[in-house]
Amino acid sequence: MEFNFKQMNIKYALEMKEWYYKDYFFKDRLYLDPYIDQYVSSTNTSKGPMMCEGYAVFLRDKLVGLFEYYNPAGIMTIGLALKPSYIGKGLSVKFIQQGIKDGVK
Repeated sequence: MEFNFKQMNIKYALEMKEWYYKDYFFKDRLYLDPYIDQYVSSTNTSKGPMMCEGYAVFLRDKLVGLFEYYNPAGIMTIGLALKPSYIGKGLSVKFIQQGIKDGVK
């Protein structure tokens, strides 16, 4: 199983904005407003909260998650989310490991 990370853009942000985390999360939805508000049409890219680098994560061409990388003071900090329908399916460990590995590159 290999995840594919693609630079975040408005299309992915709008799709993720519809994800609903009933009974899974301290909030019902992901905070994606910065991706929408900071969208740059000429490059089809966007920055996330605190100007992080965001990536839409795909598995077999299906959007399954979000990975965010922050590097304050040279220390990598991550934000992540799986699509609600993929929670509890045994993907979390591989998702996190590959996300960290890709972030270190």
